[in-house]
Amino acid sequence: MGKKRQWKSLKQILTHEKTLPWKETDITFNAPPSLKPAKKYSDISGLIAPYTDPHSKLRYHNVEEYQTIRTFPMDLTAGYLALRGYAPSSRVGQSKTLKLSKQSLYKLIYHMVGISDDSPSGQ
Repeated sequence: MGKKRQWKSLKQILTHEKTLPWKETDITFNAPPSLKPAKKYSDISGLIAPYTDPHSKLRYHNVEEYQTIRTFPMDLTAGYLALRGYAPSSRVGQSKTLKLSKQSLYKLIYHMVGISDDSPSGQ
């Protein structure tokens, strides 16, 4: 038969590995940015959005979403843009911060969830 194999415990294996001379394996690549354009998704449905409304700057997937976007009030549009992180710039290098009132934020959340109430309960 042959020599019987001696089993080592996990503690013995780890202790042995700590004594071995390991080389540094963390490698950092300084790669250039991707040449492929970033994918753009609809602000309404989350599907891939080939179109952008020139008036509101919201991205949309199809005609039905575009018709829905055209009915949005400005505060709701601003809320969707704020969720996306869009900040229109007045000059190159400077950007405006979109600020939403508490009521506008609630209205946006209720619209996304599908609740028709304009204000939160208890206020």
